Amino acid sequence: MDIIARSPFQSEITLKNGQVHVIGSLQLIGHVTTLKNKFGHDPKKWMPLNEIKTGEDLLLNEFILKCRGEFKLAYEDDELCHCRMVLADKVYNAVKQGARSVEDVARFTLAGTGCGSCRSDSQKILDQFKMTN
Repeated sequence: MDIIARSPFQSEITLKNGQVHVIGSLQLIGHVTTLKNKFGHDPKKWMPLNEIKTGEDLLLNEFILKCRGEFKLAYEDDELCHCRMVLADKVYNAVKQGARSVEDVARFTLAGTGCGSCRSDSQKILDQFKMTN
């Protein structure tokens, strides 16, 4: 089974035929190499990062949790914003690409710009993936 963690137009980590492949910055490749050296080549044995400072850290944690079968968004329905038909995955991708507030999510995705009832759901996803400075 192939496992993919992707930040659109930026980076991607895949597990295919037992091999980890990385497309992204040297920093991301370095993180993956460090994890391989420390914990071995099986990403199920890698430890998730304690501090999330960048979208690439978030992507790496997503990949590790997906390999362990533990990745799940705080908002469980596919469609988060019914007015603008915005999927929860699109909101999560916005977080990976730099959205840090409900207003950022609205600018990136249009979620929350209709009736506004989904803004609290956008906040749930933001809270789940809180970045540290």
